[in-house]
Formats: sequence, structure tokens, C-alpha cells
Amino acid sequence: MLLTPLLVGSLKLFLVEILLVMSFSLIACPLPYSYKLID
Repeated sequence: MLLTPLLVGSLKLFLVEILLVMSFSLIACPLPYSYKLID
């Protein structure tokens, strides 16, 4: 019975990490392209 809360917690952490990475990549990826467009 102890395994299920741990699994749910790790899954939530995993999903949060994926969301953070996706949002960071969405913010960071257009930056070099915008610099190239300006140059």
C-alpha cells in the first residue's frame, strides 16, 4: 500500500519536470532564431 502514493508522487514530479522542460524549451528555442533574424 505504500508503493502507490510513492508512484503517484513520482509520476507527478515527472510530469511537472516535463512541463518545465517544455516551457523552458519553448522560451529558449525562439531566442537564437530571433537574434539571427535581427542580424
